Amino acid sequence: MNNQLFSGKYEVQEEIARGGMGVVYKAVHKSLNRLVALKVLHAQYSGDLSFLKRFQREARAMARLDHENIIRVYDVAEDQSAQYIVMEFFAGKDLKQAILENGPFSVEQALSVALQMAEALAYAHAQGIVHRDIKPSNVMLDGRGKVKLADFGIAAATDEISVTATGQIIGTPEYMSPEQARGEAIDGRSDLYSLGIVLYEMLTATTPFERLSRMSIIAKLLYEPQDFTLSFPDSVPFSLQELIRALLKKQAPERIADAATLVARIKNLAQENVGEETLDQTRTAMSPLRATPPPGKPIEEEEATAMLHRRSDLQSGAFSRSKTPAPLTSPGAEKSSSSFSPPPPPQKTKVLPTPPPLERRDTEKRPRSILIYAGIAGLVLLVGGGMYFRSSSSSGSSTDSPVPVSPPAPRPEEKPITLPAPLPMAALPEPKREEGIDSALVANVNGMEAETRKIQGEIAQSRSEANALDARHRSSQVYLQATEWESKGSKALQEGSQMIGEKQYQEAGAKLQEAKDLLVRAHQGFKKAKEESQVQIARETPSSPERKSAKKEAVLKASVGSPAPPAAPSPSGTKSIPPPSDADTKIAKQTPPATAPLPPRPDIEVVGEILSRLKSAYEGRDMAALLNMSNLSDGRARLLEEIFRDFPIVKVSIANFSLTGEIASANVVITKLVDKEGKVVPPREEWKQSKVLIRKEGNRWGKVLW
Repeated sequence: MNNQLFSGKYEVQEEIARGGMGVVYKAVHKSLNRLVALKVLHAQYSGDLSFLKRFQREARAMARLDHENIIRVYDVAEDQSAQYIVMEFFAGKDLKQAILENGPFSVEQALSVALQMAEALAYAHAQGIVHRDIKPSNVMLDGRGKVKLADFGIAAATDEISVTATGQIIGTPEYMSPEQARGEAIDGRSDLYSLGIVLYEMLTATTPFERLSRMSIIAKLLYEPQDFTLSFPDSVPFSLQELIRALLKKQAPERIADAATLVARIKNLAQENVGEETLDQTRTAMSPLRATPPPGKPIEEEEATAMLHRRSDLQSGAFSRSKTPAPLTSPGAEKSSSSFSPPPPPQKTKVLPTPPPLERRDTEKRPRSILIYAGIAGLVLLVGGGMYFRSSSSSGSSTDSPVPVSPPAPRPEEKPITLPAPLPMAALPEPKREEGIDSALVANVNGMEAETRKIQGEIAQSRSEANALDARHRSSQVYLQATEWESKGSKALQEGSQMIGEKQYQEAGAKLQEAKDLLVRAHQGFKKAKEESQVQIARETPSSPERKSAKKEAVLKASVGSPAPPAAPSPSGTKSIPPPSDADTKIAKQTPPATAPLPPRPDIEVVGEILSRLKSAYEGRDMAALLNMSNLSDGRARLLEEIFRDFPIVKVSIANFSLTGEIASANVVITKLVDKEGKVVPPREEWKQSKVLIRKEGNRWGKVLW
């Protein structure tokens, strides 16, 4: 397709990549002499109106984003039934390829990439856009360490109605959050979970799902509530390990709250574990990267994304300099890009992203410096002569009044010569160091955090043991109280950890003590619920077979009674039928007439009845009934308790019911909430709807799975 012209202005130079959604080409805007990337839809999608609508929405969502770490969209158009998006061209490679070629990243490199990703997500989330598919193949970087997030192609702006079918899962399983796998409404915390997986992969060159199939990964996300067991190299600091664990919490409320908070945490980690000078070197120490992949090479994941070349124009203000690609690009790309770029004005060379050696800068500025010094010298002579004449005329001596013959310091005119080279845009800013921090206090707070997290791990064990005995039903009051304490304690622990990241050690100590007290209560509560369940199970244990048989015989004798006297013979000599005794009559009355077995009820009728009871329990705010008929995760149970506590009136509907073989599914949608003041309140995004599943086990339908 080389030299093909789109819309009369975009001339294709070569194919960059090919994916499931379309093909990405390197092209040039003929009028502007600007390199761009064209993402062209595959021909088979041209007749799919719903898919075209999604494609156009992708362009609208991306066009709203204008950030240095996000691929920019210039245009969306159609040419001879070919739908395409015009994007900037980035001379780099994706993070997946970098990990495969170079192995695990250093802590410095990983923090640099993660910070730029977090800053991009903080900006996108503030615009109401969730990426939904954060993964290494959608993270682009060049040899200087510059990072750009690509492919917001499946991002859905939260203020737009989703085009995809209800319950459809969009994303890549290895990097997908549990709530996204369940088909629930998601927010920015889902992207943070995915970023946590990417950060873990940068440090270890693997994911927590190594060698698992896609369906096995989905199953682990849906049915395993416990958090991942992660292992790190010895070079990864404990504080960074804890940050990744906080990002990978299975329950969204337990994760870091938002991307802006994550940015602050990463900056603090970088300051503690990486020096500023080392971070600056990180930007230029990465291995050289090709400008583009070989033509025709497919991208590993679906929907190939355009890569664009953009430099530090916004930061430096140099909008008119050359658009020549960075020095780390391939020769072919360098040649093609330079042929369309005008030569840069000489006065703009000082703002190039990669500063030239100081000797070269001095050489370039020497003529200008000579003029500056000559001007200053002339000005000094004039001022000195005037002062000398004035002093001589007033006192007759020049020694009584000093003459300012030395130029004032500093000289503003010389600042451009002594300014340090500009830092790359991706450089991590150094947080301000706080003076006077008590090292003993810091050690005490860190120790308290570690001890509290240890208790949190013990709770998981005691809760698991309680669940094995069905303590949620057998000792529901104690179990629910322990669940509430655990929820409050986990929240306090997260807040305390954030305070440590912000160096508020005094406040963090108080908050961690609160978390510890709550979690200790929760641990004891789950143990008590387990003990009560054991006692109840012992009471329900049936008697031995011998005692049951003896008891049955005694009951039978008591019900039959004494035998009736023999009947007198009839006058005719024939045997007469004795009248039935009272016992016989009683037994006859107790024996039901034989009836034909009832036919089994249709599956759709049984499942419909289960969903009807689920709806009644939900609207009746009957937590005990919901626990009895469904398997609720701890997070879901806490969410329902919060709703039932704050809203006296809850209305729901059952939507998108489906019955296929031995699996039934539906969406439980909250349609109305009325608070304690009688006001109708719109449900929060994560409350709006939940997907439930019911599986048939043998001849019976099991419990509802949320």
